[in-house]
Amino acid sequence: MKFRADFHIHSKHSLGASRDMDLESLSKWAQYKGLDLLSAGDITHPLWLSELKRKLKPLGDGLFKFNDSHFILSGEVNCVYGGMNGSKKIQLQIFSPGFEHIERINKVLSKYGDLNTGGRPLLNLEASELVRIVCDVSMDCFVVPSHIFAPGFSVLGSGGYGSLEECFGQYTKYIFAAETGLSADPKMGARLSCLDRVTMISGSNAHSPWTIGREACVFDTALHYFEIKNALQYKHRDKLLYTIEFFPEEGKHYLSGHKECGTYYTPLESRSTGHNCTVCRGPVKPGVLQRVEELADRTENEAYGKYLPFRNVMPLDEILASCLNTDSGSQRVRDAYLRLVEKAGSEFDLLLDLPEQEVRRIAPLAVAEGIIKSRKGDLRIYPGYDGVSGKIVLFDEGELARQAQLELF
Repeated sequence: MKFRADFHIHSKHSLGASRDMDLESLSKWAQYKGLDLLSAGDITHPLWLSELKRKLKPLGDGLFKFNDSHFILSGEVNCVYGGMNGSKKIQLQIFSPGFEHIERINKVLSKYGDLNTGGRPLLNLEASELVRIVCDVSMDCFVVPSHIFAPGFSVLGSGGYGSLEECFGQYTKYIFAAETGLSADPKMGARLSCLDRVTMISGSNAHSPWTIGREACVFDTALHYFEIKNALQYKHRDKLLYTIEFFPEEGKHYLSGHKECGTYYTPLESRSTGHNCTVCRGPVKPGVLQRVEELADRTENEAYGKYLPFRNVMPLDEILASCLNTDSGSQRVRDAYLRLVEKAGSEFDLLLDLPEQEVRRIAPLAVAEGIIKSRKGDLRIYPGYDGVSGKIVLFDEGELARQAQLELF
């Protein structure tokens, strides 16, 4: 069966997360988005883990159910430790088919940090040691590095390592999947031959229910923990069909830059300035694209076809906000969003799967045009940098955008 999965979310216990990140809201928004499987998120947090154990119904296949949504036990931790080349900050996701494994893992991890502090605990523990601990508990569990090129808290980002082997050593063989992150896509990862054996996956890193599914994976296999693990471990392209991706330029760390001065740079421009801001001459924050260029041993042409298929999407709330000339979190956008997904079946049905003719029948003129432009990648994007989100421009000011407001309200 085909299903969509978001493996990377957080709970109401995570720092900066919405208080609505509970199972009730997550299940409801999963239906709106068109997600069949969600990460349970923050499985190391004692209070959240207790709630999950009370509310999730085990299905006997390594997955769990709440209302109409399926959940997989996974959560993120921060490994923060000193290395030969300075302090390392690595974020990793742990996956497990059962609570008994999680409890055993948590018992060991509690020796390295306070699991009650935030949903994503800080552990004074090397990344390779985390993998060893997880595998010692059960080889049915596995570890996935998060947003691997992001500056800070990532394996290959600036301040990280030059390869997976450099980070995980003898335990590298147990790392068979890695997450691209919002500022990268599989095409960028394919420029590094050291990642050829790794399945590149995508997740939303959501801190609110309405941002789940910003990125996701699409499978064609049984909705079963070990079928999913098998598809990832052995790179079965007939089982993991494609990933759903943000336009990476919209990510907060796509280009190098300096937000205080509002400056950003392509890798070539950054090298030409000595990686310094042209305004204040201070150092710029290295971006994902620059880091990929530094580590790549292939050109874009050489990487072509070596990556899993993917489809870029502009989230529906952003399309609506563009058409209505308002903020994506506004009530006007939320109301229009709910009306549209009720007609379409789900957000992903509307953004990706419905025929163009059906999209035009369901959605107002400008919204339909925005969806079609997103599908084609026919967008103007001001890139993100140094923690500043990129901005997608669908339409110039004009009749189309004004007409959208008249049609929607």
